[in-house]
Amino acid sequence: MSDPRDGRSLHGHQPESANWSCLFAPRPEDQRCGKPATWHGLILTWDASALRDVTACCDGHVANMRAVVDFTHAMESVCGLPGSMCHWDGSTGASWCELDWSPGVALAAEAVPAGMGGAS
Repeated sequence: MSDPRDGRSLHGHQPESANWSCLFAPRPEDQRCGKPATWHGLILTWDASALRDVTACCDGHVANMRAVVDFTHAMESVCGLPGSMCHWDGSTGASWCELDWSPGVALAAEAVPAGMGGAS
């Protein structure tokens, strides 16, 4: 699996149903696992200032996912929902997702590192 920080998306465009499915495949051309996802992975840009990509996997593939992502956290009900935002804290290694219910916030997924704007 190539390093996603090289500018390519890890999985390309995925349907919303992929938010809750294991996206692991040994090679890009292989069929994805498809089991229910239990882990959420965040991939940052090379300078760790923004979210580059997200992925999800089952318990059986979490070690594979952790080899190519910057942060992981257990899938929660808010992960992958329209309007949810991924957050991370480089000093603690923690990551999480939460919904932003602020007036005027578009229902589109965004990412904001902790301490760089948005809720944290």
